[in-house]
Amino acid sequence: MTKKNMKLNLTAYKAIISCLCRVKRTLEAESLLEEMVSLGILPDLEIKRALINGYCEENDVGEAVSLLKFFAKEFQVYDTESYNSMVKVFCEVCNVAELMELQDKLVKIGFVPNGLTCKYVIQGLQKDMELYDDILDRSMLEA
Repeated sequence: MTKKNMKLNLTAYKAIISCLCRVKRTLEAESLLEEMVSLGILPDLEIKRALINGYCEENDVGEAVSLLKFFAKEFQVYDTESYNSMVKVFCEVCNVAELMELQDKLVKIGFVPNGLTCKYVIQGLQKDMELYDDILDRSMLEA
């Protein structure tokens, strides 16, 4: 398309970015986001969700958090669905103490947890407690 001097519009960017994210090529999709923003085309909610969900699918919570913060600061978008996707993955791959710190930071930025957020945090706490109990049990057996 660029060789034929065709300019992409929001719909074309959305289709390409969404597809790239679905096939776990989120980094490439993010570079298209940068391109479209530099051209003055603002991303819509679907593009934002596709990118954050893409990083969540790849278990790259660091990038998901960075994008979530970027969208909040640059575009004043506080998408609860994306926030919850990130919290869910964070509970699965990281420790809960880090999640609680992150949650405090995101609330200060303007994100508002809902019932689903609380559910994921509770599941993360439960998982953390089970891991702690397993470690404690093993150490008692070895003593």
